[in-house]
Amino acid sequence: MGIKDLLSVLAKKYAEVVLKDMKLAVFSGLKLGVDVSIYAYKYMAVSRKDACKYLDVSKSDPPPHVLRSYWLEKYYQLAVALLELDITPVMVFDGPAFRLKMDTREDRMKEYLKREAEIKELRSNLSNEPNQQMEDELKKKLEHHVSFNSGDWEALEKLFIAMGLPVIKANFEAEAVCARLVRKGLISGVITNDGDVLAHNGGIMISDVKRSYRRDQPTHTCTCIILSEVLRVLQLSQTEFVDMCILMGTDYNDNVPNYGFAKTFPLLKKYGDVHAVVDFLATKVDLKDSVISRLAERIEIKGYFENDLDCVPKVPLVVSYPYDLRNHLNAEVAQHDLKATLTEIFSGYNRNRMLEGADKTIKMLTEFNQKFAALQTFEVRQNS
Repeated sequence: MGIKDLLSVLAKKYAEVVLKDMKLAVFSGLKLGVDVSIYAYKYMAVSRKDACKYLDVSKSDPPPHVLRSYWLEKYYQLAVALLELDITPVMVFDGPAFRLKMDTREDRMKEYLKREAEIKELRSNLSNEPNQQMEDELKKKLEHHVSFNSGDWEALEKLFIAMGLPVIKANFEAEAVCARLVRKGLISGVITNDGDVLAHNGGIMISDVKRSYRRDQPTHTCTCIILSEVLRVLQLSQTEFVDMCILMGTDYNDNVPNYGFAKTFPLLKKYGDVHAVVDFLATKVDLKDSVISRLAERIEIKGYFENDLDCVPKVPLVVSYPYDLRNHLNAEVAQHDLKATLTEIFSGYNRNRMLEGADKTIKMLTEFNQKFAALQTFEVRQNS
């Protein structure tokens, strides 16, 4: 996902631009975009692993409602961690994928179906001959056998809305919209693990958010990459950086076989842009019918990374509420709305745990919403 090997290249060759274990509190008082889907796979994989501990995997998969509860709780914890540090998370949901991403999605579906067949075979073998090693292998495959349905995303949106968080449903991929929010000065950085946000000129990429506490005080950390520093050490303009990303390979095109960063970066420096480099490589390598060999599609990919997408709302934030906005400024009403949503979207043990913890966070959530009262009223007036 993202620009092939970009983050690993930066970490190995230009470690000074990858700020690890940075205190997340440095972003206190700021608005940060959250590419909601980027943590989805990771959170669901962990949720599946947790659920498999209490289940006979040789007979069945973890129940979807149980997985959803574990998954939603992790997002809730992330949002609370940000609010604890007075960071305003702007939750951005993915819209339709860029046209050229279809091949990537088809490849992922093939992997999913292959893993599903392997799970079925392991279960069949286990039924004939129980074996601990085989059961461990089955658990591992189940952990990574991640899928989502519309109900998962609807429940997550309900959770964020009940917490009073700004929610944007993008018309494009979330990292592209987050980057535009940065360029418009509406947010200060983007929480994502997807290096695409740098190609989209997203300013500051914040990844690997880790929650921790010391004497009940939040000490959360993160990894931070500042795009201007990346461009400085590489001695590239943003346009040249996008060219480099295309040569390395994106979600929309493969790189030239056997030409990774070490080979293509000097060529980019020598020839100046992606088109000249591809023209040169065409004399050395059989590009066959690859996307990168086609000028029109290279231009389209570059345009997608560089275009000022017309998809960000005119008001600073968009907030959607299913109830009277003024009521959300009242702690008792806000608490009721949050608890009602938690009861609806969580189940079993997770529901009980979430309801027990709701009282501890409701004061913080109410204070957060009071900060945005004027903005939210403006947003409603504009849309009335």
